[in-house]
Amino acid sequence: MAITPTSSSKLVSARDLSKVVEAAVKAAGVRGEAVSGPVIVKWELVGRVAKNLAQGQELATAITGELGKSGMKVQPAVLSVGRQIICGFFEPPNVPVIREF
Repeated sequence: MAITPTSSSKLVSARDLSKVVEAAVKAAGVRGEAVSGPVIVKWELVGRVAKNLAQGQELATAITGELGKSGMKVQPAVLSVGRQIICGFFEPPNVPVIREF
């Protein structure tokens, strides 16, 4: 499944989301041994698990760049939790909001 540029935004079904992310990872030129399989964290952060922070930022930027070509408006996100570095993007309605207590 190739990602082709479009002039307007389009919706991606939940069924096809993993295929779209996989196509973006391939288009970004990331080798299989560099990252783990697909991951969705709490249905909010969609992407992959990287081995280090620099690779995570590079991968998140590449994935969102490829998705942007197809009209999806997403921003790169990298989340480090313990030893896991999760990179990809947050779905627009689920972007974390900073709250002060």
